[in-house]
Amino acid sequence: MKKNMTLETEPIESISTNDFNEFKDVAVYELKDTSIVSKSHKLIMSQLDFSVMEQKIFLMALAAYRESVEKGQETLEFKFSANEIRKLFDTSSNSIYKKIEDTADRLTSHRIAYKEDEENFTYVVPIPYADYNGGELTVRLEKSMREALSLSSKTYRVDMLLGNFKNLKSKYSIRIYELLKMYLSDNNIDSRDGWKSITMDVIEFKLMIGAASMIDGENGKKLVKDSYPRPYNFKQSVLDKSKGELEECTDILFDYELTKNGNGDPVITLKTIDRLNYHEKEMSDVNVIPSKSDGGMDAFVEIFTMCTTLFEGKNINANQIKEIVVASHFNFSIIRTTYKFLKRMNCPEDKLYESIMDELLHPDID
Repeated sequence: MKKNMTLETEPIESISTNDFNEFKDVAVYELKDTSIVSKSHKLIMSQLDFSVMEQKIFLMALAAYRESVEKGQETLEFKFSANEIRKLFDTSSNSIYKKIEDTADRLTSHRIAYKEDEENFTYVVPIPYADYNGGELTVRLEKSMREALSLSSKTYRVDMLLGNFKNLKSKYSIRIYELLKMYLSDNNIDSRDGWKSITMDVIEFKLMIGAASMIDGENGKKLVKDSYPRPYNFKQSVLDKSKGELEECTDILFDYELTKNGNGDPVITLKTIDRLNYHEKEMSDVNVIPSKSDGGMDAFVEIFTMCTTLFEGKNINANQIKEIVVASHFNFSIIRTTYKFLKRMNCPEDKLYESIMDELLHPDID
């Protein structure tokens, strides 16, 4: 069911001055794919235009902040090694070190815009300090980020696994993923067969994901600078690319439709579903989901967890593991045997997923 964008948000305290004299010892963090990034609805719905690297470093800082709170050592200043950042980008390119240095210079000038009403915005620089030195990046979150993360309120907060951002190459994919995760977590949005739909103004959507920006016009009037004024270019360069990346690399799927509302204004309808719910429906349709007597979805989760351990450190992501579980008809013994056989055959790691799927779907028949 389509629904206009009317999500509740928690107010953020007024922006304070950045006095970081309290920070003496910088915490060094090693994050994992299972580290959790938390963002408030208001932060997700803000307007920002960060590059891919800028967004990922921001996400790392948010994940580190949450971990510091959970450990009872709340801090807003963190240090990450270049190799740690490199892992989040899933790259072996040495050029990333230069990119980290350049990003550190830019981060402190980027602002987030919170829309208060049609004319007024509240601006904040989320990372007012960043320094790259000796192969380590130190960043500080602005103090108001405490409220922007809403760690004390699940109602206004979205929790996301850091690993879902790992292989996203488009800055738009990252922002669209965050928005869709927010809609999936909103109980006020009706779902049909697990899919949730929401309709919003195209320009508002572009502003949130960084495909458009506000500029000053005459007499202080705000104008919109649209990076993709032609629908075809917007679909090809932003929507279709993001749709493919999210399907391949994350835990959700989405589709979209560009239309016009009753006033003739362009609108976009986003339709999204959690990948696990999607597979659950698929499996139910073909009667391959474990029965309740065999554990039901609990069995799926258990086998998925065991496979995650089995393939740890291998070039197989969470979504591919789900596909392997389904292809095996929930038989972990077959998965393990197939994996060990391919290891003995010296199967290249970059071909491991394809080879396992081929063995499971097309077993040799003597």
